[in-house]
Amino acid sequence: MGKNGVKTNHHYVPVFHLAGFTKKGTKDSTFYMFDTKTGDQRELKPKIVAFAKDLYSVDLPDTTPDVIEDVFMDLETKTAPVIKAICETLHMPTGDDYNYLMNYIALLAVRTPSQKEKYASFREQLAKIHVKHGGVFGRAI
Repeated sequence: MGKNGVKTNHHYVPVFHLAGFTKKGTKDSTFYMFDTKTGDQRELKPKIVAFAKDLYSVDLPDTTPDVIEDVFMDLETKTAPVIKAICETLHMPTGDDYNYLMNYIALLAVRTPSQKEKYASFREQLAKIHVKHGGVFGRAI
């Protein structure tokens, strides 16, 4: 937590998910991480990997900076028991549980720092085009 109770370490791979790969299957247990850049191997706990500082923070009027992180946390809280049940029963869920799982999987694919950077670059290019052409977006040319 940062100032004023605002979350700052935003995990792009949720802690509960990483915990499934630890020695004891818990968030307080450890697993081995391999650094592909340095070749180093370390034994770490899930809460200190796969996060970026303020990755999902927003700066909008009348909106808490944690709004996106809170939405992710709500979905993760609903999805964790679904994934646990799949592992135990080897059966796919149905109904709301199926929807939670599908949304969770979709978010895993797009909530990484590299994906955020890719979309930020796209938005920046659009803004440059908008400025270059005198703000023609939203009007007939």
